[in-house]
Amino acid sequence: MSYKLIVLIASGESEDGQVFDAAARLAKLQQGQVRVIPVYPDPAADLVYYGVSLHKANKEAAAARMRESEREIQAGIERFAREAASKHGLAYGDQSGLSIVVDQRDLDPAVALAEAAVLADVVVIGGGCARNFLNLRALFALTVLTSRTPVFVVAEGGFHCDRVAIAWEGSN
Repeated sequence: MSYKLIVLIASGESEDGQVFDAAARLAKLQQGQVRVIPVYPDPAADLVYYGVSLHKANKEAAAARMRESEREIQAGIERFAREAASKHGLAYGDQSGLSIVVDQRDLDPAVALAEAAVLADVVVIGGGCARNFLNLRALFALTVLTSRTPVFVVAEGGFHCDRVAIAWEGSN
């Protein structure tokens, strides 16, 4: 079986570099594409939580900080993607062939991931992302339990082997 579409779950954390590296290596080996689904926590949820006590001027400043925070996280994910693409000889942003494509964060990352996972040959996620973030842990569990797609968890410290055997028969 070849992996032509690899879905990568990007959390915006530092471990993303290792996850991008593993997915890019797999894409290069299989002549496939990596589609990146950003799933970092929504800072707007904090704004709603604290919004009751904020005055209008503070709300506007908080909203501006929130938008800037999202831009920084998205830019970091895109930087990891460009670095992995360059390192492994993949195109960046090209929608066809051997490449890495980064989606913009969807309002509901679970829906974006579910839609992408249906068509994916494998979903790649970092072990820290799957374990450490409360909302991402639930997203990881949902992906494993409902997508019927193999999930490759990249251990902290990266992926360092030449051969991998995957046993999966597609049933629940």
